[in-house]
Amino acid sequence: MQSLNYHFQFIKLSLFWLLVFSLLRIVFLTYYMPLLQLETIPLTEVFEVFAAAFWLDLSTIGYLLLFPLLISVLALLKPAKIWPWIINTYVFLVLLTYSLIVLGETGLYGEWKTKLSYKALAYLQNPDEVFNSVSNSVFILLVATWISISVVLFWVYKRWFKFGFPAAKGKSIALLWNVPIWLVLFILRRGRLAAEIHYHECGLFRQS
Repeated sequence: MQSLNYHFQFIKLSLFWLLVFSLLRIVFLTYYMPLLQLETIPLTEVFEVFAAAFWLDLSTIGYLLLFPLLISVLALLKPAKIWPWIINTYVFLVLLTYSLIVLGETGLYGEWKTKLSYKALAYLQNPDEVFNSVSNSVFILLVATWISISVVLFWVYKRWFKFGFPAAKGKSIALLWNVPIWLVLFILRRGRLAAEIHYHECGLFRQS
C-alpha cells in the first residue's frame, strides 16, 4: 500500500502538469480565435494541437519530476519539515516561469508571427522593440492574467494535487520503488526530440 501511495504522488503531480499545459494552451488558442476564424482553420486541426503536444508534454513532465523525485529521496533518508516547503516553492516557481513564457508568446505572436525560438529570442537584443510590439492595454492584461493564472493554479495544486511524502515506516519500500520511477522518467525524457518533431509538424502555430 505504501508503494502504491508513493507512486500515486508522482502520477498526481504528472496529471497536474498536464492540466497546466492544456489550460495555458487553451488560453493561447482562445486569444487568437479571431485569427483562426479569419484563416478558416478547421476545428479538427485546432484539436490536433493537443494530440500532437501530448507526448511533448509527457517528456517535459519527465524533466519536471526529477527535482521532486530527488527531494523525495532526501526526505526518505532524512525526514524534515522543510521538504514539503521546498516542493511547494518549486512548483510555484515553475508555474510562474511557464505561464510567463506562454503569456509572453501570446502577446508577441500577433506581431512576430512566431512562438519563442532561437530566431524569436534574437529580438531580445533590442528590448525597446520588444515592449513596443505590445500595446499598454495588452501588456497590462497579460501581466494580470499571468499573476491570476499562477495563483489560481497553485491553489489548485495545493487543494487537489499537493505532493505528499510516504510515512517513515514505509521509507524502505518507497526507496526501492524509486528505481522504476527513475526508469520511467528516463524513457519520457529520451522521447522529447521525437515528440518535438511531431509537434512542430502537426502544430497549428508553426515556428517561422
